[in-house]
Amino acid sequence: EMTVSNYSIPTPEQTQGWVDSAPKGFLFHIKLLGLFAFGQIEAVSLPPAARALLPESPSQVQLADLSSEVLDAVWGAWHRALEPIRAAGMLG
Repeated sequence: EMTVSNYSIPTPEQTQGWVDSAPKGFLFHIKLLGLFAFGQIEAVSLPPAARALLPESPSQVQLADLSSEVLDAVWGAWHRALEPIRAAGMLG
C-alpha cells in the first residue's frame, strides 16, 4: 500500500522507479489523493499545472472550490503518475 500518493501526486518518473525496483508479481495499492479522499489538501501538494490555474495562492484548497480546469489538471497528473504501474500490470 502506497500512502505517499495521499499527500501529493508522484511523478511518472518516481512511479517508474517503483516499478523497476519491485519484484515480479508485486502489486501496488495506491491511496487516493487526499484532495479527493478528504475534500481538501495543501495547495503546495497540487501538481504545478493545477497550482498555476488557481486564482490566488491559498495554503489549503477545498475540492468544492476548484474549477473544472484545475480538477482536470489534477486528474491528468494522477493518471500520468499511475501509468507506469498500470502498464507493468502492477496496479492492485
